[in-house]
Amino acid sequence: MLRIRDAWPRVARGRLREYTWPAKVDGTTLIVNVHDNQWLHEMQYLRQALTERLQAVCPKAGVEAIQPRLAPRQPQPELPPAPPAPPDPVPPPLLPEEPDEGTLRALEEVHDPQLKHLLARVRVMLSRTPERNRHGQG
Repeated sequence: MLRIRDAWPRVARGRLREYTWPAKVDGTTLIVNVHDNQWLHEMQYLRQALTERLQAVCPKAGVEAIQPRLAPRQPQPELPPAPPAPPDPVPPPLLPEEPDEGTLRALEEVHDPQLKHLLARVRVMLSRTPERNRHGQG
């Protein structure tokens, strides 16, 4: 039956494929569900041509006849969820890794050792990328 389902889009061409689908095999007869009366009527005329096409596309299925039957619309398979969006690119650091001369001179002018240490640490933190900050590298 899986072979027949895989082959059906090549057998039932055009709009017919939207309104018909293989339901089951009963002996050598393929039962084809049909969406509405209009297509059921159309299938009566197309049975022989569809049977021949199915035999050509899927000879191992052993189908010798097609019998259409009225059935509710085939449920559509659920689509897999969309893949997650890629992460935002890592922004560049706010400051270059090495402080410039002006920054070094300004730090030398600070006389309070605790404040000087704090400013130096802030300067280092601002020169790191967020990735390096998360992992403590750098």
